[in-house]
Amino acid sequence: MIIGMDFGTTHSGMAYFDGRTLQSVPLNLHNKVERVTPTVLYVMNEQKVWFGREAMNSYFEQNLGRPAKMERIWIGEIEMTFAEIGTIRHDVHVWVDVLSPGRLFISFKSDLSDSAYSGTAIGRFFYTLEDITALYLTLAKTRAERHFGQKVDEVVLGRPVRFAEDAQDDALAQERLLDAALSAGYKKVYFEYEPIAAAYYYNTLLDSPQNVLIFDFGGGTLDLTVMHLGEQAGPQVLATGGVPIAGNVFDQRIVRAKLPKHFGEGSTYRSMEKQLPIPSHIYDSFSDWRTILTLQAPEMMHLLRSIATTAQHRQKIEALISLVSSNYSMKMFDVVERVKRQLSQRTEAVIRLGGDGFAIEEPISRREFERIIRPEYRIIEAHVDETVQRSGLRPEQIDVVLRTGGSSQIPIFQRMLDHKFGEEKVRALDTFGSVTSGLGIIAAGIEAGTIKKECYTKSRRIEGVTDAENRAVPLVNLEMLQRQIAQQEGMLESRSDQVALVALTKNYELFFEAFAVEALQKAARAMEPISVEKLALPTDVGIQCVVMARMDEPLLLATSSYRLLLITVRELLNYRAAKVSLRDVRGLQPNEQLCTLSHWREMAERDLLVIVSTQGHLRTFGMGQLRSRIEGAVPPTIGWSQVGWPRHIFGTDRGRDLLLTNSKGQGVVVGSGSVPRAGMRALPKRKGDDLIGAFSLQEAVVIEVVSSVGYAANWRIGLEDLSQILSKPRALLARRRGEICYVGNQPTNSRLWLVTSKRLLPLSTSSPAREERAEGKLPLQMQQIAGLQRGEAVLSALNLTYL
Repeated sequence: MIIGMDFGTTHSGMAYFDGRTLQSVPLNLHNKVERVTPTVLYVMNEQKVWFGREAMNSYFEQNLGRPAKMERIWIGEIEMTFAEIGTIRHDVHVWVDVLSPGRLFISFKSDLSDSAYSGTAIGRFFYTLEDITALYLTLAKTRAERHFGQKVDEVVLGRPVRFAEDAQDDALAQERLLDAALSAGYKKVYFEYEPIAAAYYYNTLLDSPQNVLIFDFGGGTLDLTVMHLGEQAGPQVLATGGVPIAGNVFDQRIVRAKLPKHFGEGSTYRSMEKQLPIPSHIYDSFSDWRTILTLQAPEMMHLLRSIATTAQHRQKIEALISLVSSNYSMKMFDVVERVKRQLSQRTEAVIRLGGDGFAIEEPISRREFERIIRPEYRIIEAHVDETVQRSGLRPEQIDVVLRTGGSSQIPIFQRMLDHKFGEEKVRALDTFGSVTSGLGIIAAGIEAGTIKKECYTKSRRIEGVTDAENRAVPLVNLEMLQRQIAQQEGMLESRSDQVALVALTKNYELFFEAFAVEALQKAARAMEPISVEKLALPTDVGIQCVVMARMDEPLLLATSSYRLLLITVRELLNYRAAKVSLRDVRGLQPNEQLCTLSHWREMAERDLLVIVSTQGHLRTFGMGQLRSRIEGAVPPTIGWSQVGWPRHIFGTDRGRDLLLTNSKGQGVVVGSGSVPRAGMRALPKRKGDDLIGAFSLQEAVVIEVVSSVGYAANWRIGLEDLSQILSKPRALLARRRGEICYVGNQPTNSRLWLVTSKRLLPLSTSSPAREERAEGKLPLQMQQIAGLQRGEAVLSALNLTYL
């Protein structure tokens, strides 16, 4: 299937034409009526990707008011060769906000022609500009395939008449766009000038020949084309032209003209006993969304704070610092863009922007806006005259002028066209959809063989800074991200009928394997063993913790740095399929290890989060504020001053008692309310032992104990009795046979299964019956488990009740 796509600077759309009916692809999840979506991408450090308006909303939700901390990082080096001096190597650095949960990309189509911009670092990985573009095209392609229910392997991509004035930069832009399209999964790619595409759409509405000027004025460029339409032989191009001036430039002009006075421009500060004007370069950077983030750089923030101390209007400089450092810059440009659109419908509007330390209400009139953009207006007017002249036609020979693109609605340009060609000739042509529709029509013509276009099936990667061997930041695995997008969009098998066994070994390695829920349920009902041999669990190091989880159930991982990460089995399977590790994707430091693994949802419902270290230190944290941080965009790091790494992490309610046990069969009960704010050492670790069990005690206490050599015990005991017996550290819970490898507090109807080197083995088929234990009957004698095979090592135990 072949489709047309207008990959625009500010908005994008897709269309399919079957020869009779033109269909737009609904790219917006929450608005199926809109035929275009913003060309915006938000990529999280944790590699979740947001698209369109969802991307902008998610960015604002996660970043407005958030502090920024800029660091300059080296991403590699680029090699350049000159005839006169030979080859030199040049280090490449980028500024990165290390507190940012991700990066927002807007108008990134405009960067395709910039040879100096190769990409950026997000989290631990470097994304080339082609990667960023490919992710956007992948999401659009995926939604088209879901809409039509079939693969879309070919695309006709719109492109401006000129990406850039320089021919080499223009060629670079198309090559990058081609590379991105092929990386997105298209097998054949065609290009068409955007105004010519709009003309093809208009051509379907004609019943007689016309000379037409297409005035395609969007967010990134103005494209002009003069064509002869309506003939049976097909459209004829008479002249093309274009300039890199459009809506984004006008937004910057409004910001530069109207907002700096609210942030100190025009005032002075004192330096060396002199009154000096606030430097204008600050406000030049401030007015461009591509450079405003440079004001977050440490040296710039230091300059602004120094100026603020002696500024004539200190509060205005502090407002500038607040806007820049709390990530309101993108919001500012979003507000200004909406105000600009309002001025096409009314004669006055108000720029309203508020944040910590600033509240702006700045009126702007249409007349004022037209005065601000007067220099650009003159350039555009001259270019229209030049393009018509090159077509060989006089203005009066132009039969129709077609306005398309968002910026074509600006009244001053409408009046310009009316004046030059006559008001009766100027028509609006589907402002946001004409190019998309035309590309769909061209795609149908290519498929039918009536339109001939050059077909591209391969491209070369841009060389230089993107070379993996010359970089400090590794390249992102695009294949893995695309797999995640396919699953996110419902294009891959959801595997909702599967669960996985996930084990963390004592040498900090993750093992996991998926199982069919139905097969597990059948085995559980029949109490039959379940083979796990293909997991290849190591028998020589032991199991730290093990869980059974559904595909999209969040699991909480705690690292040796006390960083808390949420992960799902589906993500782990994606990493495996893409041949990347969780360590690389989640940015673990070289010496940072995975230490604990547990179910998050049941933990998140509790009042307190409890962490027990490998050295027996215990500390509780209020879940109220911590829950949102753990589920937020940036994984939190828990403050921990005691020795040891996290060994157990679980949830409890206030007032509950906590039980800690070790591999020697010793235990202690601690009241959660008695734990000091800074924590305490509850069950000191001695040489050769390990903290095996740590959990919250319920009123009905059923304790299960399993040893590594095949012995087990379970019993019911009153909570008061257990607390009294284990009130002193290192009291004996059970007379062990071998090392204790599992201690748990089970519901009375629980199904406990042994995790061995070969199988999941139901313990209840062979374990001793539960006994009522009176006060003073501990320690318990353990009994041998029947049914173990020769050489079968017991590693841990697992509750499968929820199946």
